[in-house]
Amino acid sequence: MKVGNTIGWGVFYDEDCEDDKAEQLCLVYVMFNKLIVDVLFVLQPEGGFVPIVLLQPYGNEESYSIVLLFFF
Repeated sequence: MKVGNTIGWGVFYDEDCEDDKAEQLCLVYVMFNKLIVDVLFVLQPEGGFVPIVLLQPYGNEESYSIVLLFFF
């Protein structure tokens, strides 16, 4: 990681979804400097989830490691 780098994450729901807290299959993704670097289909439990991103301390300019956890 360098100063100015950005990390983001998001969730894509089915466009016909009426309740984002319902149990459903959704696509979660992680972005690094505006590029999608990882995607995963997950079954969201009823009530939804809160994503938390942790950057491991051994990340450096040549490599980085991101752990994406979901708590419900």
